[in-house]
Amino acid sequence: MYPIVDIARSLPIARPGKDFPLERFEALIVHKTDADGSTARGTAEFHIGPERKWSHIAYHFYLDKAAVLYQTLPLSWIGIHAPPNYSRCGLVLVGKCSGPMTPTQSAALPEVLATILALMNQGRSKAPLTLAQVQGHLEAMPGHTDCPGDDVLKALYSLRHPQT
Repeated sequence: MYPIVDIARSLPIARPGKDFPLERFEALIVHKTDADGSTARGTAEFHIGPERKWSHIAYHFYLDKAAVLYQTLPLSWIGIHAPPNYSRCGLVLVGKCSGPMTPTQSAALPEVLATILALMNQGRSKAPLTLAQVQGHLEAMPGHTDCPGDDVLKALYSLRHPQT
């Protein structure tokens, strides 16, 4: 398991989320912040601030440029990142959509995804979620965004379709 720093309860929120069963998850959606200098706290403040007015940070997990993985939202809460949000867990990587992942993010991504999927699958009675259910934001919402960028989309494709 990839190490996770849980800061979910320490980030600012406008309104608390409601708890829902993890059984609801159907996909893990991968995003980029589209800002090189982002922090989890700064992202949370932006999301609850006057521009967005959301109840809390949008993503369940946050991978910084040094590949430190933070849990930023309880898994039982609904994120605000790629409708239908109820059934989707969100991971965001710090970085511009038009730029590459850092080498540490790129190296960590397979294990990060495996760890998040394992958490999403805990206590699940339905078929387990696999890399087949991991999508980039663009794949989940075609025509809506260029997030998470070509580098992440290529990495996800390679992980879903390993060379035989």
